[in-house]
Amino acid sequence: MKQNTYFFFLILLALGSCIGTDFVDEPLGPAPSLLQLSHASLVLLEEESQQLSAQVIATDGSTLDRLVNWSSRNPSIATVEPDGLLTAVSVGQVWIDVFTETLEDSILVTVSIDPEALASITITTTSETNLSIGETLQLEVELSNANGMLLTDKVVSWLSTDSDICSVDDNGLVTALANGATQIIASSEGLSSLPISLMVGGESLSRSGTFRGLNGYSVEGTATIERTADESMVVFETDFRSQSGPGLFVYISPNATNVSGGVSLGELKAQSGAQSYPIPANVDPDEFDHVLIYCQPFRVPFGTANFQ
Repeated sequence: MKQNTYFFFLILLALGSCIGTDFVDEPLGPAPSLLQLSHASLVLLEEESQQLSAQVIATDGSTLDRLVNWSSRNPSIATVEPDGLLTAVSVGQVWIDVFTETLEDSILVTVSIDPEALASITITTTSETNLSIGETLQLEVELSNANGMLLTDKVVSWLSTDSDICSVDDNGLVTALANGATQIIASSEGLSSLPISLMVGGESLSRSGTFRGLNGYSVEGTATIERTADESMVVFETDFRSQSGPGLFVYISPNATNVSGGVSLGELKAQSGAQSYPIPANVDPDEFDHVLIYCQPFRVPFGTANFQ
């Protein structure tokens, strides 16, 4: 009898540690974070086939068992079966989309009829892609056929998806004009490269906020969304402190007091001190103004910070 009373006391203690009124329908366990694709781009000859694959990776790095769907934006160039079997149909370039209920990504597929013809354009520049206003960056490009042989007799054109942020001339010289993010694409003979991302004024694009407690819990300190051209992350500063509780997770959310419509960044690493949480590559940080410390087992927010 005493043993039963003891276990009943433990259950009440756990429930009491996360009592609150802000309940939302959120799944338990690690949340889907990104899609890991078998290819970023692919070159096929007409009537060739290739098996594509994608894994759903969780915030804790584990692989989740999730249904993955495939779709071709132009089946007249290439088709894709529900299991990811890709078949080249006719000459051209097409995006193959892969998606789950919450994630999506794409693979750029080029179909060629002549193994000696241009089939691949790759921007090879690996220099710093976080620029300051007025700074320039010279981009380089490699062109090759379906056999991987480099081609040097082709005319390349360049495009900035936001020319107000960065301009790019006929020789691939980029000039940073204003704070923000853009992509640069190289093209030749009707084919395009995968885009590369550039950011201007990365530090000025970062946003910070100060935690406050919710539902009677104590959370304090500074949180910042830090952005570069390649990645974004939420960083807690050394002044961060959170009241302890079971199953505390970090979420970015469009809401100040709940995680509905938010994205899990994983389990809280420590109850105090500096720590960081990468934001999935397919998530736009500008869509989220808040970060929450969230008791996931009982669906109660402990604290929130508003990014300014």
